[in-house]
Amino acid sequence: MSFTTAPSNEKNAWVGSNDAIAEILDTPIQTVSHLFEDQIDGWHDTVGDLDSNDWVVIKITFASAMIVSQDGVSYFPETEDD
Repeated sequence: MSFTTAPSNEKNAWVGSNDAIAEILDTPIQTVSHLFEDQIDGWHDTVGDLDSNDWVVIKITFASAMIVSQDGVSYFPETEDD
């Protein structure tokens, strides 16, 4: 599994893992939309209507992951090399 974090003025990252679980939740997008709005200016203007049924919230649980960002490569959980 891999994904790119939402761009912000501060940081972007690519996250990859061979040991993660993705679960579609019954949580309405409105419950977590403030998390995106706080990170991405104009997010709501870009995505449009949050009241449509086209949205799903996915919970991703990592046992381990590699994070690649402008700060370099890091690992979760942290390794001795970090």
